[in-house]
Order: sequence, then structure tokens, then C-alpha cells
Amino acid sequence: MVLPGWMVGPGDAGPTSSGQVILDFLNRRLPGVPPATFSVVDARDVAEAMWLAAIHGRRGERYIAAGRNMRASVRSPRSAMGCPDAAALRDRSRK
Repeated sequence: MVLPGWMVGPGDAGPTSSGQVILDFLNRRLPGVPPATFSVVDARDVAEAMWLAAIHGRRGERYIAAGRNMRASVRSPRSAMGCPDAAALRDRSRK
């Protein structure tokens, strides 16, 4: 059994749920991103790991297909893009 991280890759035509989250973030459709850590892995690497596990893996074993660990600590998409968030704008207007 191959246990992949958060898969992304070329040809995400759907888009998949992973691709949709990225698009929603970039298009500022998310109200914010909770602090989290996760592993991002190329879908092609997961496919290769699945192939290798099918050929060389042992029954009952689990194989992790993970890439780089990432940390989401951005509170809002606007702050990720270098824009002030709503709270910062409110504070500025009160001064």
C-alpha cells in the first residue's frame, strides 16, 4: 500500500481537489488558511512509487510517497500576496 502526501502535478485538468484548493487560494476565494503542515509530492513520483511497490513491495507493508514538508501559516490569501489583510486595513483607518 502506497500512502501519498498531497499530490500535485501537470495535467490537473479536473481540477482535482488539490488543484482546486490551489486555484481557490490564488484567486482569493478562500477566507483564510489554517496553520498546518503537510507533505507535497509530484503525482508522477507517486505513480512510480506505486509501480515499484507493486513489483518489489511486500504484502502487508506500507510505503510513504512524500516530498517536501510545507507549512501553511498564512492567515489570509491577501497576506500571502503581500497585501494587507482586512484587520490591518481596519487598524490603519482608525489611526
